Amino acid sequence: MNQTPRAYAYVRFSSSKQKDGDSIRRQLESARDYCKRNKIFLDEREFTDFAKSAYRRSNIKKGSALSAFLALVDSGEIASGSYLLIETVDRLTRADVYSAVTLFGSILQKGILIVETAKNQVYNEKSLTQFAAMLSIMSSTLVAFDESSKKALRSAANWDRRQTNAREFATPLTRECPRWLRVSEDGKKYEVLQDKVRSIQFVFELRKSGLGATAIARKCNELKLSVPGKGDIWHLSLVNRLINNAALIGQYQPYKVNESGRRVPHGDPIPYFYPSVISTALFNAVQQINNKSKEFPKKRDSAYRNFLQGLLFCSCGASLHRKLKSRLDLDYSRYYCSRSNLNATKCPSVDCRRIEDTVMFFMSEEAPGLVSLDDFSDKLLDAENSARESIKKIDAQISLLLNLVQAGKAEDTPASILQRISDLEREKTVHQKIAERMLLETKDTAVYWGVKADEPFVNAIRSADSEKLSLLRYQISRIVSRFDLSEDLSSLKVTLKNSKTFEISVIRQYFDF
Repeated sequence: MNQTPRAYAYVRFSSSKQKDGDSIRRQLESARDYCKRNKIFLDEREFTDFAKSAYRRSNIKKGSALSAFLALVDSGEIASGSYLLIETVDRLTRADVYSAVTLFGSILQKGILIVETAKNQVYNEKSLTQFAAMLSIMSSTLVAFDESSKKALRSAANWDRRQTNAREFATPLTRECPRWLRVSEDGKKYEVLQDKVRSIQFVFELRKSGLGATAIARKCNELKLSVPGKGDIWHLSLVNRLINNAALIGQYQPYKVNESGRRVPHGDPIPYFYPSVISTALFNAVQQINNKSKEFPKKRDSAYRNFLQGLLFCSCGASLHRKLKSRLDLDYSRYYCSRSNLNATKCPSVDCRRIEDTVMFFMSEEAPGLVSLDDFSDKLLDAENSARESIKKIDAQISLLLNLVQAGKAEDTPASILQRISDLEREKTVHQKIAERMLLETKDTAVYWGVKADEPFVNAIRSADSEKLSLLRYQISRIVSRFDLSEDLSSLKVTLKNSKTFEISVIRQYFDF
C-alpha cells in the first residue's frame, strides 16, 4: 500500500478522432511541467479516458479511468494528500454546475488535491468553503457546460438532417452498417458481401424447415460458413439476432441518444433503406415459425433437475448444460459443453450423477466447515457500512449547497439548488432504510443449513423432489460462485463467494445407494 502522497495525471478527451491529435501530449506535458516546477513525484501510471464524454458523465461511470483512480483512493492504494492533475477543469467534468461541484467535492473530501495545471491552481477540501475557489470552479464548469450543450444541439440537428436525407434519398448515415454489407468508397451506397449473404439465406432455409437456433449454429460451424458478425464462430445469439433482423429485407430503424445517454428508437422504420438480401416471403415465413416457438416452447425435462444451471463450467470456460439422453431412463443424463454443442470445441461430456453426487457431498460434508456464519454477517455489515458512508457523503453535499446558499442572498437562490437539496434528502432516506435493514439482518444469524447427504436426501434429489432441490440450490447460491470441471474430468474446483477455492474429486464414489 502506497502511503507517500504523489501526483497522478488524468487525461481525457471525448472523441476518438482526438487520439491522433496533440491532446494527449499536451495534457501529459502540462502535468510533467507542474511536477517539475513544484518538485512533486509524478506516478508513472496515467489515468486516461479515451473517447469519454464529461458532458454526459461517462468518464465517471464504472469502467472509466477516473472511477478506477477513485477506487484506488478508497482502497488506500493511493494515499490521502496525493494530487490529481488535470489540464483544465473541463477535462474532469463538463456536466451542469451542480453535478460538477458535487464531483469536485466528493474527490476533495477523500483527501485528494485537484490541480488545474493550466492555471497553476490547487484545490483542497477548504476550497469548498472559499468563495474565490468555488467561483473559479463554477465559472469554468458553466462555460464548459454551455459549450457542450450548444455542440450537442448542433450535433443533434446535423444528425436529424442526415436522417432526413436517409429517409428521402436512402443514403448511408455513417460507414457503420450490417455485417453482410459495406459502404462504397464514395460513401453513397451499400455493397452486398455475397459470401455472408449466402450464409444468411442458408440459415433462413434451415429455420423455415423447423431447425432450432442451436442446431443451425452447429450446422453452420460444421460447414464453416462465413460468419456475418463479430468473431469466426456461429453461436446461439447470432442466429437469433439474424432470424429476427428486419434489415435483411431492407428496413432501417433510426436511433438517437436521449438525455440519459441511452440509444432509443427515433421515428418510424425506413423501408427499402438497405439492399434486400432475402425475400419478404421467406422472412415472414420464418417470423411465423419464431412466433409459434414462443407460444409453444419445446418440452423440457418435466422434473427440471438442473440445480447447477449457471454455476457449472467446462475446463474451456464455457457453461455446461444438462441434457436428458434417454426418454426411457430419466436418470441417464449428461452435462455437455455449450461450445461443444456448437461444434466449436471437442470437449467431452460427463455423467450427471458423477457431478451432482460430488456437489451434494461437498455441500453436506465440506461446505459447513469452510463457511461460517460470520461470512454472511460480514457481508451484511459491509452493506450497512457502505450505506452509512453514502449518508455521510450526501450530508457533505447538502452542507456544500447550503454554504453556497448562505454565501449569496436568499431571494436570489436558484430553484435548481433547492431542488438538488430536496433530491439529496430523499436519497439519504433511502440509504438510511438500507442501513437499518442490514443491521436487523446482521443480528439474525439463525441460518438453517438443511443439506445432509444421507440416503433420504440424496434419493429425494435424484427423484427431483422440488422442495429438496430448491433448498439445495438456495444453499449453493448463497456460498458458491462457480464450479469448474477439470480438463481430465477428475475434479471440480469450487470457488466460494468469499474468494476461497476448494478442489474435490469427481472420480470417487460418494454414495453406495
